Amino acid sequence: MLGATGKTRAGFTLPELLVAMAIAAILSGMAYVNFTAVLSDVRLRAEAGRLEAFLWRARREAAETKRPYRVVLDCAKARPGCELSLESAVVDKSLVTGWRAEKNGRHGFRPGVRAAMAQAASAFDGDRRVAGVHYAIFMPGQKVYSDPRPFGLFLYYGNGSGETRGYLVSVNNETGRIDLSKDAKIV
Repeated sequence: MLGATGKTRAGFTLPELLVAMAIAAILSGMAYVNFTAVLSDVRLRAEAGRLEAFLWRARREAAETKRPYRVVLDCAKARPGCELSLESAVVDKSLVTGWRAEKNGRHGFRPGVRAAMAQAASAFDGDRRVAGVHYAIFMPGQKVYSDPRPFGLFLYYGNGSGETRGYLVSVNNETGRIDLSKDAKIV
């Protein structure tokens, strides 16, 4: 471009720089929002995977030791989410007389991850949580006994208002199969 003196000038004007910076800021903001959503989903998926592995551990221990193993879900605590523990059966003459907590058998959830006990057909109570203690007992065969039936745990981020999406980890009582479902939702 020719200047007032007839010489070519190099560079950009201040308005051109401001427009370029504004466009860069808008694009950066859009990328940040997408990145945080993806990062939250990756963290939630990892937590669901940890939960799934915890349930598989109970199933494997029951098969290997030929004793029932119980996974206890405690949502009675006055904090968001729930806590899981693994217990093995105390057996006397083929009768279960009690339960013993397993070493390294506790599973808490990462900060920000919330858990809700799934009811049949993936329905939830009014505040998206079912308070109390629930369990799934893995027998040495394929059977699983649980309260409530079927045993399922919904993991999500946020406060659960509106439509909330997350992961549902469930146990089939008849086959003992453990499933992880992405994009489960509560409304």
